[in-house]
This record gives sequence, C-alpha cells and structure tokens, in this order.
Amino acid sequence: KGVVVTQVVKNSASSQIGLIPGDVIRQFNQNKIHNEEDFNKAVLEAGNRDSALLLVQRGSNGYYVTLEP
Repeated sequence: KGVVVTQVVKNSASSQIGLIPGDVIRQFNQNKIHNEEDFNKAVLEAGNRDSALLLVQRGSNGYYVTLEP
C-alpha cells in the first residue's frame, strides 16, 4: 500500500532528497498512505509546515526522509 512515485522534477525538493520513480511513499507525517486520496489529504493537512516526514520504500528497504520546500 502507498503511492508510487512516477516522476520526479529535476531540481525539486523531491529530487534533492533522492526520490526516484518506482519509490513507494508509505507514510506522510506519520499518516499511513494507502492510495492517492490518502496522500492528497495528508499534503493538504500539512498546510504550511516547514517540512514533512516521509516513509519511503525502495525495493525491500524502507527509510525516512525529511522533505523541505
């Protein structure tokens, strides 16, 4: 479960933290992400925070990263 990263914009915050197509975002600010609707809701709830904590799965490995605008 989660959302699959399909594209990463060059020089974006996502590219700077190392996200690549195929990564799966499993949590956003400790909210479990099951689908795109969950992801969009979590992003809206994050509002104007200075950063977001993501749990990303790449293959069989999971890791936390902080996304800063």
